[in-house]
Amino acid sequence: MRHLTLKLVWGECIKATPGGYGSSQSCDPVRRWRREQGRGATPRQEHRPGEPLQIDGADDTVVVMDGEATWTRQMEERLASHVRAFGSLGGVPGALVPDNLKSGVTRAN
Repeated sequence: MRHLTLKLVWGECIKATPGGYGSSQSCDPVRRWRREQGRGATPRQEHRPGEPLQIDGADDTVVVMDGEATWTRQMEERLASHVRAFGSLGGVPGALVPDNLKSGVTRAN
């Protein structure tokens, strides 16, 4: 399910049962199970400062608070976002690393 987080589930449970388990008591067993299943591990990535700029489309999961983000994944908006980001950084990174962005691929090879 999209947008379903442990925090949201716990919040619903605590509304239904005030005085029930705390957040850690509710969420820790799930986190432990995910680690045991190999689903909770995120590999650590080492990068030199300024080397890669990772680009990700967050859909509607974040609040847009600055002028670098855009509301759609249209090519023109994405490119304009990159230009604004480079301006904010004061230069360009050594590499751009997109996160599986389907609209950014015109032909796979």
